Amino acid sequence: MVNTPTVSMIFDDLSALGEDVTSLYLPRPPIAQGLEKWRILKKNAVATLEESAPDAPKLIEELSRLELSDFHGLGLALFAAADEVKIMHLTHRPLPILKTRGSALMLPALADNSSTRARWVAIIDRDTPRLVVVNGSEVDDHTSSLDHMTYERVAKIRDEQSNVMFHSIARGGISAGDTGTAFHALGTGSDEEEEKAEDDFYRSFAKAVEAAVPPNTDHVVLAGDPRRTGRCAQHFKRLQTQQMHGAGEALEDKNLAHSVQELPHVEEHPPEGRSNRGGKDLETPSGLSAAAKQGRVATLSIDLHACGLDLDNADEHTKIRMWHDVPNVSALDEVARSALTTGATLDFQVNGSGQQVSGTARWAV
Repeated sequence: MVNTPTVSMIFDDLSALGEDVTSLYLPRPPIAQGLEKWRILKKNAVATLEESAPDAPKLIEELSRLELSDFHGLGLALFAAADEVKIMHLTHRPLPILKTRGSALMLPALADNSSTRARWVAIIDRDTPRLVVVNGSEVDDHTSSLDHMTYERVAKIRDEQSNVMFHSIARGGISAGDTGTAFHALGTGSDEEEEKAEDDFYRSFAKAVEAAVPPNTDHVVLAGDPRRTGRCAQHFKRLQTQQMHGAGEALEDKNLAHSVQELPHVEEHPPEGRSNRGGKDLETPSGLSAAAKQGRVATLSIDLHACGLDLDNADEHTKIRMWHDVPNVSALDEVARSALTTGATLDFQVNGSGQQVSGTARWAV
């Protein structure tokens, strides 16, 4: 997958924080482990910050206030610079990493934005609409984040607004009894009103999903009856939608997770003015670092497993690791930053060969 406008926004926003930034990544514990895991992780994070970043009191204060319900996705990234604290919601779980001083650690956030290993799924159903994150076989429910009108409420409002009105067709001073009273209805029929209620419901649901899904995510899978997904999709403005048709048992967690993992990735295109095509391939980290700084890298490919994300949900997530103790994250973060600065495209993939980073040069030397 290639850069989206959101990748550029993440890079620009984090670069603007300067060169004295404290970066903290925190995973949301699996729901089955719940509050106890989060309590331990938060306690360890506060203790680590107090020891390693005592001059970041705003970050410590913000972290102390966070609760498990504050996670909009499966992870949080917090960045503190001067008196400013910036919080990003991540779709994937990151490793719990702390970087003090220097520029912001942006590699996990960039990889989170560019990967569809974990995917947001909006289930459009009149009775039980839902919003979940599907990460492998795990389904994490975020329906409580939705703020929208139920179909029942929408239908009631429309019913109240469109009560059938009657008036007499009698004219002037002639009484109704003299004319044989006749009445006719104003308004629309029940079928048309139901159609309008459906559209109002889809519009409200789409707006709520776009407000709940973190801004560093630009895709959502829209699941449900094909008669509903198509009509609902047209009301999305910020998010691109990929429809997945199903009903009943097909939308239950176990079957839903399997179906989502079988979906093809949404195809994207390089931003205008950039090209994925170049000359010589670059494979060594040292060569890539120098080439990136010179502006020679057209495309930088990084293995997702080397980006500070816990793709397999294998970590207990109770201890905070310093960024230089997480293999290769610091070096790859520097290469990615240099490549983006000079206009390269990032490509995050799971690389079965074990090669963590490679690139294509714009020209050979």
